[in-house]
Amino acid sequence: MSLKNDIQNKQYILTVNKKQAWIDYKTKENKIYLLHTEVPKELRGQGIGKKLVTQTLQAIHKEQLHVVPVCSYAKAIISRNKELNDLLTPIS
Repeated sequence: MSLKNDIQNKQYILTVNKKQAWIDYKTKENKIYLLHTEVPKELRGQGIGKKLVTQTLQAIHKEQLHVVPVCSYAKAIISRNKELNDLLTPIS
């Protein structure tokens, strides 16, 4: 599994077995808004969505941006995994 930030299309893409799951985003100032998460049917039920959200948050955290989860799936993953809350704000 490899995560890629497709800056041109504003998507974080996780490739698994030649299939792609992604999070659409937009940026404004020093914030990144996670808008929509999509996991192909073939990858559902395998924890891919959670991995996508977690790896995306880790990548954004390193970029020194504030994360604003708009997507209901991303919000649910973050609320169920309190350790991810630390990744919502950039490293000081």
